[in-house]
Amino acid sequence: MTAPLLLLLESNTTGTGRQFAARARDLGVVPVLLSADPGRYPYAAEDGLRTVVVDTSDGDALRSVVAGLAAAEPVAGVLSSSEYYVATAAALAADLGLPGPSADAV
Repeated sequence: MTAPLLLLLESNTTGTGRQFAARARDLGVVPVLLSADPGRYPYAAEDGLRTVVVDTSDGDALRSVVAGLAAAEPVAGVLSSSEYYVATAAALAADLGLPGPSADAV
């Protein structure tokens, strides 16, 4: 069985993004960084993190990429270590019927 994906929307640059990805791997899921510019996060390349380049300011583009990933592989969750993207991650998780905070509440 294929390990489910954990979609990480952008990242915090202070280190928690790397911690999120490492913990995801520890839990047996595959972290996937969705980012407009993955190069902003050196740990992504250093740790061999799977990345998808997408305009994270474009809701339609994000929904399309997330739907495509979910159609191809199981997705366990969508989240962000960057406070700016928490509501967007919550909305994307809801689109997939995944648990998470209410996008309206965050």
